[in-house]
Amino acid sequence: MLEDVRFAIIEDNLDDLKDILARLADAGFQSQNKVGAEATFETAKSLIEENATGLDVVFLDLNLPLNETDSRPEKRN
Repeated sequence: MLEDVRFAIIEDNLDDLKDILARLADAGFQSQNKVGAEATFETAKSLIEENATGLDVVFLDLNLPLNETDSRPEKRN
């Protein structure tokens, strides 16, 4: 069932991203169905807008930097 799910991951921490990908694979998600993985709000928004009709689920980090120069996203949340 999960082998056909198209998904995106929004995560700014590389170690967390690797962990998420491993856990998703264990759950049955197929890596070839990953639409993308982005690390900032701006790039994530673009990815989601460009692929809105082809995405089934988005795994979202809620403490995400606005852009590449945003070093303290926790101050906004």
